[in-house]
Amino acid sequence: MINNPKIRKLWFNFRYKLLTPVNLMLLVGAFLVTGWIYQGVISINRNYKLQKKVDYKIKQLKLLELETANLEYEKEYYKTAEYQDLVLRQSLNKIGQNEKVFVIKLDQDWIEKQNQRFAASKQVTTKQSNFQKWFDFLAGNNHR
Repeated sequence: MINNPKIRKLWFNFRYKLLTPVNLMLLVGAFLVTGWIYQGVISINRNYKLQKKVDYKIKQLKLLELETANLEYEKEYYKTAEYQDLVLRQSLNKIGQNEKVFVIKLDQDWIEKQNQRFAASKQVTTKQSNFQKWFDFLAGNNHR
């Protein structure tokens, strides 16, 4: 047996005051409730993930339905005389009745000057420090 009175008192309090049937039932109940809550959170999380997958699949289905309808419309358009006439005129480089064609000749010198001007404007830009950029922004000098 235990000879020390303090340890004896602690053992008595533990055995006869803490380990009562009511306290043991409360402890078991607390474990059951904790497990029930944990399983509830797990199932809610699983259901949330599954619902996200279902929503994604529904979106994919709607997208495929729209693509299918679009392809059906295209198929019907390809059967029309208007489309066949357009393809025929494009492939043979012909013009239809009552159509006027304007031929625009590009000025290569002008295009080259614009390209040089663009390249020159790119070279003029200088690197600014972050402080200078902030200062320009706050002072209202950041327009270009």
